[in-house]
Amino acid sequence: MKPPADFDAKRRLNDALVTFFRRSGSAKVSAFPSALSIDVNNNCNLRCPFCVNKFRRESGEVAGMMSFKRFKRLIDLLGPYLESINFGDKSEPTLNRDIYKMIGYASNKYNISCQLTTNFNRLSKEDARALINSGLAFINAGAEGVTQATYGKYRVGGNLARVSGNIRLVQKLKKAAGSERPDITIQYIVFKHNERDIPKAKKAAAKLGVKLTLIPGAIFDIGGNYKDWLPENPKYSRYTIKNASGNGRKALKISHKILKAHCTQPWSFMAIDANGSVYTCCGEHDAGYSAGNIFKDRFGAIWNGRMFRDARSYLAGKKTSGKGAVPCRKCCDLPREHEIYYPEGAE
Repeated sequence: MKPPADFDAKRRLNDALVTFFRRSGSAKVSAFPSALSIDVNNNCNLRCPFCVNKFRRESGEVAGMMSFKRFKRLIDLLGPYLESINFGDKSEPTLNRDIYKMIGYASNKYNISCQLTTNFNRLSKEDARALINSGLAFINAGAEGVTQATYGKYRVGGNLARVSGNIRLVQKLKKAAGSERPDITIQYIVFKHNERDIPKAKKAAAKLGVKLTLIPGAIFDIGGNYKDWLPENPKYSRYTIKNASGNGRKALKISHKILKAHCTQPWSFMAIDANGSVYTCCGEHDAGYSAGNIFKDRFGAIWNGRMFRDARSYLAGKKTSGKGAVPCRKCCDLPREHEIYYPEGAE
């Protein structure tokens, strides 16, 4: 196989430009994104209760499947500047039959570090071989629990034994191929029902020869769900709870913890769904906040269009255009007026 071209110099220059524009708080960026999150499929085979796909289905948004032809066009445009791509931020990427071909194209032609975020319920032996041969660098496999009952409370429709079996399969084939890639991490989203299993989950991950990362769970409409889902240990929670009073009675004030690090995504990052809609942030999915369509609009018109300019200005503490909503204003992780919920029957 022909080795990938050397894009290091081009990427170093691009990074320097991105850093300059970010530090200056510029609304316009005369550089390219260095990272992408791509949903090559807008659907999922599971029904996790707090997943973006639940809201896509409820809002009647049309599912999409990105073709390899479109993906190739996208990567040929941005590939020389990209350092990383995450496949599957808000969907299950393995539902796209071209996923490993896509990873191989980005990894082998442009030497881009690719990671796959997956529930890892779908993997044949042929897929596992294609996955290893693609040059994939990382797998983030979602699995929350050490028993099917615990795992299945959030991963509705998933099979924990299948996930473990797929991890073992990839580990076995990696060893046979003499490859250290892909590096596998189990992403364990912490909720009330599974936090006591964390020590066992760490042991199970070590037995599989993989890492385990703990992620505080995001609970949409937390007011009606906090008793069932919010971890008891505050270090595993994205929320703080304090006694308060509301509507003339005792209640609880439940607030999002604020992200300590300054968000830099709009200067260096794009999120793209299977239909080509572009977003300024990995946490956004509402079509009303789309910055444009990468397959229909000019890249420059998107990257330096109103949505990206306003997001950068907002994060830099500058005035926005005032022509529309800025997605950052509703971000739960940014400093702002906290949302307050008064759960029914709170004491």
